Amino acid sequence: MKSKSHFTNENNCDTEKHKLNEIESLLANKSAKSVDLLIHTLKDKSHNVTKAAINALIQIGDMNISSLINALGNKNKQIRHFAALILSKLGDKTIEPLIEAVSHNNPFVRHHSVNILDEIGQNTIKPLVNALISSKNKARLRSLSILRKIGLNTKKVLLEALKKEDLEIHKHAILIFEQLGSYAIEPLIDALENEDDFVRQIACDALKELGEKSIKPLTAAMSSENDWVRERAAIMLSKMGEYAIIPLLEALMNDNEWIRVGAEYALGNMEHDKLTDYLIIGLKHPDRRVRMSSARILGERNDSNKAVEQLILALSDRDKEVRCNAAEALGFIGDEKAIPQLTEILRKEDFDSVFIIEGALKRLGVSKTTLEGHSSSSLAKV
Repeated sequence: MKSKSHFTNENNCDTEKHKLNEIESLLANKSAKSVDLLIHTLKDKSHNVTKAAINALIQIGDMNISSLINALGNKNKQIRHFAALILSKLGDKTIEPLIEAVSHNNPFVRHHSVNILDEIGQNTIKPLVNALISSKNKARLRSLSILRKIGLNTKKVLLEALKKEDLEIHKHAILIFEQLGSYAIEPLIDALENEDDFVRQIACDALKELGEKSIKPLTAAMSSENDWVRERAAIMLSKMGEYAIIPLLEALMNDNEWIRVGAEYALGNMEHDKLTDYLIIGLKHPDRRVRMSSARILGERNDSNKAVEQLILALSDRDKEVRCNAAEALGFIGDEKAIPQLTEILRKEDFDSVFIIEGALKRLGVSKTTLEGHSSSSLAKV
């Protein structure tokens, strides 16, 4: 039986120098067993020992990737941490195995695999896109899952991809943007401010493809300090279809002036056959800004004849600007049955409004002489 002093001597022999020599031997061997022993050494308390083991595993390279991925699920936190560090240093060759590992049954392996792919960044695009395009459902969903989980880096990775001249990379990046859905909206809106015209245009196209999900962020983007961003956001919203109408009408009440202007611009440029019906309802909205804009937009639309009756009623609105916008709209629509009501309010309106109503009546064919008579009686009240 060994004495206590003998055990003490054995422990004393297990010095840092001895461990470092062992690591050098394992590195020279480069066997599967050597890799496992080196990974086990990663939990050592000596900084020099763990540093030597890390460097040895990095030098061994490709052959230890699967073992290191398994080590991501080790019960020892230090081994998990250093295994992740080594894999991130091994670079692109780890991407495919890590993509597979995102579906691992061990949650630590899944978590660290995603984080490492996030660190690798740009070069994850091609294999992930290949999985999206060519793989079966499970692999495709796994690729999307990775991209969603690395959301913080997705913006940087995809925007960098859009800057490259390779059209295939552009297609890949846009495909990912479209597949990511709402996860992609923020980086795409940021891309609207990119100095590269091509990048901005691709971002516009992708946002349009995302459809309804992008309405709220695009509405917010209309408050940007960048003129181009405001304009593009409004133009895209004008092409979103019926599901954008109500959010845009609500945006007419926004406290931000740029958003209100952009919403009106978007509605005014929208070519949807149901928009006029919504605008007619908007003429009765409790918020004066919605009534004002609804009247103004109706005056610009080709199908506003059915709004004439409601616009005539709007000539009695309690708000002067709503009345003036309704008058202008009736003049542009050109329906003569509005003449009696316009003539009547011409006698009642104050000086500031007279010229607007006169302009509407002129467009409806009322003679200058007739207008002068009504204007005189109106001005006499001022």
